[in-house]
Amino acid sequence: MDFFRDHIKLLRNSFGYTQEQLAKLLLLETGTVTYYETGKIQPSIQILVKISKVFGISMDFLIHQDNDCKYPKNIKLLRMAKILDTDTYYEARSNIEGVIKSILGRNTDNDSTIKQDIIEIELQESFHKNLKEIRNSKKLTQPRLAESIGTTRDTIAQHEQKTFPPIERLVSLANYLDISIHALVTGEKLRFDFDDRFFGKTILYADQKLSLEDQKVIIRLLEAAIENKK
Repeated sequence: MDFFRDHIKLLRNSFGYTQEQLAKLLLLETGTVTYYETGKIQPSIQILVKISKVFGISMDFLIHQDNDCKYPKNIKLLRMAKILDTDTYYEARSNIEGVIKSILGRNTDNDSTIKQDIIEIELQESFHKNLKEIRNSKKLTQPRLAESIGTTRDTIAQHEQKTFPPIERLVSLANYLDISIHALVTGEKLRFDFDDRFFGKTILYADQKLSLEDQKVIIRLLEAAIENKK
């Protein structure tokens, strides 16, 4: 899977980082970032977590990109929108909804197809522990899970203790366990519930449909609204 070849470069350019700047943020050599962007080497899961944090996006978006990402994409956008989900920011929410609809040029009242994490068990900042807890919560044995994703029981056992799977297997694990890659690896569930239902639907729709450049516009509006209330 060479999905990183174009996507990391696209993200880097969108955020205005040079390869040197991104490498510094990731505590890597510049040449390593070049290898990621040319497809010569694939980032480890640990590096993907760092890239996700640098750009404020979900690992699902980082791995799948636009067309195949079923879960929330822009974590920074959604977290900031949650801050505005109170009576204090009613006017600001209305203004931002109007801007989103103006950018999209279409009705955003349709239900979004976005998928969110509904698992209720507590997750941790450990892929290994999360894999075991989620498997147990679904009453799956290691052999059953292994067979379902085309690997061995010993491989699953190792993943639950200390090893990380290749990206392709990580995707298979998340799909079979019905959880986001982001939640499985980091323990942060991709679930954003809004008290203002209409604002929530608009923001989730924006997360799915707006370009990164347009999302940056909305983030600036969210930041301004929050700053004005301080």
